[in-house]
Amino acid sequence: QALKSMETDKKLLFGSDCMAGKIVLQIDKMRYKDRKGDPKGFITFLDDHKLPRGLLPRYRGNRLHILFHICGQLVAHHHLFLGFLTTGTVSCGGLQTSLRSDFSQPTAIRELCVLALFGKLLTGPWMKMFYTSAMAQIDHVAGISIIKIVVAAVRKACQDPLQLLSHDEDFFGGKMQEDVIWRSVQDLCPRDTETH
Repeated sequence: QALKSMETDKKLLFGSDCMAGKIVLQIDKMRYKDRKGDPKGFITFLDDHKLPRGLLPRYRGNRLHILFHICGQLVAHHHLFLGFLTTGTVSCGGLQTSLRSDFSQPTAIRELCVLALFGKLLTGPWMKMFYTSAMAQIDHVAGISIIKIVVAAVRKACQDPLQLLSHDEDFFGGKMQEDVIWRSVQDLCPRDTETH
């Protein structure tokens, strides 16, 4: 809702979500739906570029960490996906054309970067820390302390959101300098007032 409220670009993809949300849903359709998409062509594209077939997990529309993860992959491989949507599959009818148009819009790129950033700063480290085996579980009291630190880091980030593009730690204190998705967000996302 927050991202959609700031959109001004003309978009071709149908739906009530923001541009990035619609892109993720339509890429999912292209990757997994036989009649509406082109799973075979998509797999060929992944194989040709030596990308894992599971690069984009199936998205059902209700798991934010999966949405953020997919956006991260779309940002990290943006030029490859744009090339695929330009020269790739032809069995999707108007879906390919609409996806290519919206995927190359500056607003959509910003939205994908913002969602990927949430994945890198918050949900990815959260899943890594709290969704562990029973042997590596964090006890309740330690978990509360960690959450307090994370909430303080989020509040601080809200004061100057653009600083997050040059920040080198996630909200849990983990280092991100060598992360491919993090570097791609920094390269692809402009530091301007619309991003702010």
